[in-house]
Amino acid sequence: MKKAIAKIVGLATLAIPTTSLAANLAPGAYPDRISGREDVESFVSDIINWFLGFIGLIAVIMFIYGGILYLTAGGNDENTGKAKKAMLYAIVGIIIVLLAYTIVAAVTNALGAVA
Repeated sequence: MKKAIAKIVGLATLAIPTTSLAANLAPGAYPDRISGREDVESFVSDIINWFLGFIGLIAVIMFIYGGILYLTAGGNDENTGKAKKAMLYAIVGIIIVLLAYTIVAAVTNALGAVA
């Protein structure tokens, strides 16, 4: 079971880079994100946004894991309860990440940094 989940997560991870190919990478469309920093606030804001995105990704993966657990429970009450808890905690995690992103965006906008 763990090997099957690991294979599914591995295949999903391989699909993530293909979504970046849809980005508009016209010359001059985006500022230099590595060396062209004008201020520390935008750098810190970018790090926080990246971290929140990563945590959100983990929460979505946990929700998918809970769904797979629920589908493979086979009517066993203990396993379905475990799956429901995993999905509930993942939803709570997603809500917390969205609220954290909203708070970070509000604070950075209030301070004048680029969110």
